[in-house]
Amino acid sequence: MSPLAKLCEAALFASTRPVPVDELRALDPEAGAEAVQAALDELRVHYDDPDHGHAFELVEQGGGWQLLTRAEFTEAIER
Repeated sequence: MSPLAKLCEAALFASTRPVPVDELRALDPEAGAEAVQAALDELRVHYDDPDHGHAFELVEQGGGWQLLTRAEFTEAIER
């Protein structure tokens, strides 16, 4: 995983709300919007890989990006 993808992952994990690309860009002043988008794509592919079996996914919503629990675990988590 690229350093920028790891940085984005850390920020998304720490946030309780969707994080806009502009805020993610601010984490690395040298990273442009395309680089941040590539890092987000890298994370999404990683989390969607069935060999890893992650219980969460990267979702674009509310004007930003957020790590969310996969739908199949929602009922158990709500209990």
